[in-house]
Amino acid sequence: MHPSPGTGPASMPYSTAFPEALGTGIIINTSKPVGSELRAGLGRLIDTYESSLSRFRDDSILADMARAKRGGNFRFPEYCQGLFDLYDCLYLATGGALDPAVGADLARLGYGRDMTFRLSADAVDHLGRIKGRSTWGDDVERDGVILRTRGPVQLDFGALGKGYLVDLLADVLNRTDDAEGVGDYLIDAGGDMRIQAPGAVSIAMEDPDDLTRAVGVIRMTTGSLGASAPSRRKWTVPRGGDEEEGLMALHHILNAVDGMPVRRVKATWVVVGQEDRSGNQGQELGDPRDNRLAKLYPTALADGLSTALFLVGPNGLAERFPFACAGLDDSRHAVVSKGFPGAFFVG
Repeated sequence: MHPSPGTGPASMPYSTAFPEALGTGIIINTSKPVGSELRAGLGRLIDTYESSLSRFRDDSILADMARAKRGGNFRFPEYCQGLFDLYDCLYLATGGALDPAVGADLARLGYGRDMTFRLSADAVDHLGRIKGRSTWGDDVERDGVILRTRGPVQLDFGALGKGYLVDLLADVLNRTDDAEGVGDYLIDAGGDMRIQAPGAVSIAMEDPDDLTRAVGVIRMTTGSLGASAPSRRKWTVPRGGDEEEGLMALHHILNAVDGMPVRRVKATWVVVGQEDRSGNQGQELGDPRDNRLAKLYPTALADGLSTALFLVGPNGLAERFPFACAGLDDSRHAVVSKGFPGAFFVG
């Protein structure tokens, strides 16, 4: 699809769409047209990214890892270095509750490559780290972009994956050979966004209980937004494998410790890299690596933190990473942090 005027914000009227990307689609709005050569390059990046990191593709590196009965050495593209660094940081920051090895739990709960949405027969005895499931920290050895395993490991990079691809796409737009480039842009990958705009862009905060409504609005000129909610990926299974015992509601945001869906949070929104009026893009904290990753991959960090907030409280995360956030708990009680560029509707 070629860029076309009139489909995005008034200041960024040209739209370039990749409808099948990551299962949610990616739309890039720009203030100037994206040329055919640049669009083709963006498309190739998306395809190679998915062929490496999608657990839903049978030809991906992740599929090879899951099939490797004796493990092995698996080399990923060089651009995955930052993704793996971010997972290292968030794995530690959440005490292992955010763990890409949760892919095995998702598969046992029915959200695997075949998408049966049925519990596997061995689910109860194997879910989570507490039941001996492989972990990122103990069963995957890293050497740059090479991952080494001793047996089959099912990884899922969904907690950061969309945001990380957005950052890679933004890097391509920022370094285009065209002297004027595409100008300002807004990249939207299913709600994970990176914005570089001449004026504030209004973004609706989707109601996790009614996808046709909004619970608030965010206004951003620059920076990255990550949003998480189980609303679009949820299903029910017979409790105890027997429909007579009733149905159990499941969704894709799991605590990797016990392998079960998180119940206490309904939705989160995280902003990273927004400029204040002085042009400052957020306070630098104690760990230089965390600050470097926040600058290089703001959308991936926002994406990952929006999931991490389902698992741990914001205070510990705020000691390591520069961000602002808002959330709704299971009672629909709203919480908004200092510096969050949005607000919930009253009433």
